[in-house]
Amino acid sequence: MSKVPPLNLGDLRFEITTQTRKRLFGRRPKVLLMVQVSLSGYRMEFDSREILDLANGPLIIEAVSASPDGDYFLASPAVIEPSSAVGASLPGHENSADSLLVMRGNGVLAKLSGAQQEELIAWLQSVET
Repeated sequence: MSKVPPLNLGDLRFEITTQTRKRLFGRRPKVLLMVQVSLSGYRMEFDSREILDLANGPLIIEAVSASPDGDYFLASPAVIEPSSAVGASLPGHENSADSLLVMRGNGVLAKLSGAQQEELIAWLQSVET
């Protein structure tokens, strides 16, 4: 795979990385395409296939790894139950149904508009082909 230029959306930077998974019985290692999301002081890594699934509808995607340690998510507000702990922490944010939140625990670190989410998916689709 040739070097793919990063995608900058507001304060967020998206970069393609890979993870190599060992396989049993001498089979060739499997290379997984990952998306590293960076924001001032934070770094998260997500499975690219899960991000591509956003094209099919709203989701909550958990980061595979992150720094500093913690629970990080890409979350579509449409699937966050308002009565949940996370939902209760969101009333101060104006979240359209097609936006995407970058979250640490139940706190919002950044928000992508629907148009930015479409740009992210298009960028990732261009990498996958």
